[in-house]
Amino acid sequence: MKHLLSPREMAAAIGVSESTLKRWADDGLITATRTAGGHRRIPLAEAIRFVRATRARVVNPSILQIGDLPASDDPRNGSSVDRVEQVHRALFQGDEVRVRGLVTSFFLDGLPMSELCDSLLTPAMHRIGELWRTRTDGVFLEHRATDLCIHLLNHLRGLIEVPDHAPVAVGGGPSGDPYLLASLMAATCLADAGIRAVNLGPDTPAAVIEQALDANAARLAWLSLSAPIPAPLMQEILGLARRMESRGAFLVLGGRSAGRPDLAQGGNIHVGRDMGELVAFARGLLATHAPRQANPASSS
Repeated sequence: MKHLLSPREMAAAIGVSESTLKRWADDGLITATRTAGGHRRIPLAEAIRFVRATRARVVNPSILQIGDLPASDDPRNGSSVDRVEQVHRALFQGDEVRVRGLVTSFFLDGLPMSELCDSLLTPAMHRIGELWRTRTDGVFLEHRATDLCIHLLNHLRGLIEVPDHAPVAVGGGPSGDPYLLASLMAATCLADAGIRAVNLGPDTPAAVIEQALDANAARLAWLSLSAPIPAPLMQEILGLARRMESRGAFLVLGGRSAGRPDLAQGGNIHVGRDMGELVAFARGLLATHAPRQANPASSS
């Protein structure tokens, strides 16, 4: 994958002249580096950031390595209901190109990943997830749509550059929870918010969360609770929270099973309703707490 664009390439990607693009670079509107020979080069992540910040129209997406986008007359900017319907239809039909094009276009239009997940992907997937009640192929349709979403989120996460010095959060699904999508959504939303997210995936024991916290000097962990919580798992989660509290770290719980009152124990547990709340809590926490020192034993 090419990570640096020339001004001519960037200009062609968004349909402006090369001289205009160079002027924007000189004015500091878009950050360009210089080669040894003095030629401007624009990092691909900076090009994506500029497009999102300015809502520039991408006319040649292949230059930005983002795949096909909807045609210019596509109703991308319609109501949220229209957008959900478009995404739902594409997921229902198993149309990966259409799903990626639609959601990537909304992403480039400047919508935060948390809004894309909360307002588009989650409602669309919820509708598909209910099809097993009325259709014999409902489980197949849900699994196929889930796979499309996983591919999509990994694609979008690849377009986001998080600085090496950014604060870190770790998380996943707890022991016995096999669901991949919610934790991947959380990691992608946190990355979009400028947080380096370490997604440990489904079925992650509490001990592994603790190891990741220490190895990354992290003050924040998330757990995506998509499956029912048996009593032993409840004790495992609460024990994790207590041990994290002694380290000055916080635990965010989300998902279908996170609303149980017995989970709201401890001053370091936050139960979030959606990805927007996760991002807001993470930003607030990490902005007011200095990073911990990494555990030398964990990083050796």
